[in-house]
Amino acid sequence: MTTLPDNILHPLKAKIVGFHEEENEYSFQVEYPDPVICPNCAVYGEVVRFGKKEMKLRDLPLHGRWVTLWLIRRRFLCRACNGTFSPALPEMAEGHRMTKRLSDYIIKAAVGRTNSDVGREVGVDEAIIRKLFRDHAEAQKGRYKPSAPRVLGIDELYLQRTYRCVLTNIEEETIIDLLESRTKPQVTAYLSRLKDRKDIEIVCMDMWNPYREVAKALMPDAAIVVDKFHIQRMANEAMEKIRKGIKAGLSQHRRRALKGDRKLMLMREHDLSPMNRMVVDTWLNQFPELGAAYRLKEEFLNIWNLENESDAKEEYRRWHSSLTPEERPQWAPLTTAMSNWEAEIFAYFGDGKRNTNAFTESFNAKIRKAYQEGNGYSFEVLRAKVLFTDVMQRKARRVEQVKVKRRPRFDELE
Repeated sequence: MTTLPDNILHPLKAKIVGFHEEENEYSFQVEYPDPVICPNCAVYGEVVRFGKKEMKLRDLPLHGRWVTLWLIRRRFLCRACNGTFSPALPEMAEGHRMTKRLSDYIIKAAVGRTNSDVGREVGVDEAIIRKLFRDHAEAQKGRYKPSAPRVLGIDELYLQRTYRCVLTNIEEETIIDLLESRTKPQVTAYLSRLKDRKDIEIVCMDMWNPYREVAKALMPDAAIVVDKFHIQRMANEAMEKIRKGIKAGLSQHRRRALKGDRKLMLMREHDLSPMNRMVVDTWLNQFPELGAAYRLKEEFLNIWNLENESDAKEEYRRWHSSLTPEERPQWAPLTTAMSNWEAEIFAYFGDGKRNTNAFTESFNAKIRKAYQEGNGYSFEVLRAKVLFTDVMQRKARRVEQVKVKRRPRFDELE
């Protein structure tokens, strides 16, 4: 047998009595020391062997290879009480035929990775990993007690043919929870139970009226802010619709002159390179209606560069009054939203303190990716993976943010 270090399976207390090596796997035959005290009658020195069987268990991978433990499980007879027993195996998760340390590793790894990926790494069937994580998630479910943030983000995500509500702590960039739906009763029920709800000062959201109604009812003193990126997106969509209409009415020859126009038209003017700026100016001169739409888009987006709420409102009124009768229907979705959500949109410049829902939007993308990689997790499993992943990321950030005491320079030493 190949000579192995005595501590290669440390901290397992099992003794290695056999070893076999294959290309992708190490196999260890192990056993535990014989007990000297009967667990039934507590008599010392009367325990003798009474039979054995061999159990196959998985352990943590070693050197990139799977590890199998062939455990010699002995049965013992106590001559004092005539009882038989098999010693407990505190280092093994017997119900899953693996060591406890492997079980713990699988649960932690499965938080941020797919079950199949973890299974390939450790040599365990995906169904077992799924059950381990499901049991763990169920155990954690009742322990997770989030508290209210100062700046709350509310958004939704379309998964499994249903809109799910996503709640985040925008300042700390962490997720609070993923709700099964975005309905007013469910959002109300959750936020009404949220610890320290009175501490919420700002609520960032998109233009979904039930969110506004819930926020006003449960957090009447909080500033409600419509995410500026939602309203800016509407300006881009209006201009894009105008661009498509203009292009559709052109001959094939003239349409060719606008090659690559979509990307450049959606870019901010200040982000254009000198060459692209020349191209855009040429288009705007050749197609006056497109030029007018582009200028309106740029002027509207420039409103968000202003310093205060009164200036922003005044600039929007000027912009709105500049629309011609022909242009008003084209920009109606945007102007209607501005009218219906005026207070919440312009709160960005005031009590909203320029907060946006950008973090919530970016986290939505992570949730969608986790769902796709997981080949359609159930909602409960997806929620657990999302929450536990974020908790782990939060802890990592806190570790990184711990300030290390500065060591004095040599010239500061006495």
